[in-house]
Amino acid sequence: MDEEIKYMLELNKKQKKYYESNSDPTLKSKGNLLTKVWRNLRRGQQDLRDELGIGNYINNLHTQWLGNLSDKKVLDFGCYSGNDLSLYIAEKSKSYTGLDLSETAISSLNEKLAENNISNARAIACDFLSDDFTLKDFDIIYAKSVFHHFEHMEVFLKRVHEVLKPGGMVITFDPLQTSYPVLLARTLYRPFQSDRHWEWPFTKKTFELIQKNFQIQHVQGTMGQAKWAVPLAFFSTKTAIKLGKKWNEADKVESTKLGNGLYKCMQVSMCLIKK
Repeated sequence: MDEEIKYMLELNKKQKKYYESNSDPTLKSKGNLLTKVWRNLRRGQQDLRDELGIGNYINNLHTQWLGNLSDKKVLDFGCYSGNDLSLYIAEKSKSYTGLDLSETAISSLNEKLAENNISNARAIACDFLSDDFTLKDFDIIYAKSVFHHFEHMEVFLKRVHEVLKPGGMVITFDPLQTSYPVLLARTLYRPFQSDRHWEWPFTKKTFELIQKNFQIQHVQGTMGQAKWAVPLAFFSTKTAIKLGKKWNEADKVESTKLGNGLYKCMQVSMCLIKK
């Protein structure tokens, strides 16, 4: 287990260098040609997802799961310079800590916190797995697009478990590769992927590991049937949006528990409770 932590710590140094080597938060110039092509396709998918209302839906769902934060100590894990809910969480919580590897991004987030006069909040640049990170007893860990960056999930989850209070909550959002079309696409692309060493989309095995330490209180998959709107948009954006919205409504109903409805999705949000 110690060797796995050492491996991930060294890998996180490379990941930090990868993201900090360009101050542009959109990272348009990072990686090789195929990585850039994949990133552009992913941005197109994200733009379409926003057109379908999925981005707002996820933010609203996470806000609902977060609940009343007035007496909560919250860790905004892997927040970079601030995600969609960072300032909301900082403003509403009793105590807020933003955490990311990037010193540049954290400096930017601290500026935003100061500009908004949020005195109960701070952002720090530190590796969550390192001995330098000594904070604990969090009521909530908010981790948007973070968990899938850790290859040795069981070791990582133990660390998450340690820094939470008893009964503490984790809210996550991560990519899946449990559907055959997505698995095929990622398998073909992965050998050429510049950031593949810290990209580990969830598999069915991931959910088994999560349930060893946490109770899955809520789960919501997205981009299940709606993922087919992405290739459809190459032919007709209007039709893709129209059908995508219909498919998205079906996804909301069919992907709220572990099973085939969820596994055909491209992304998953979860609300986890520490056992």
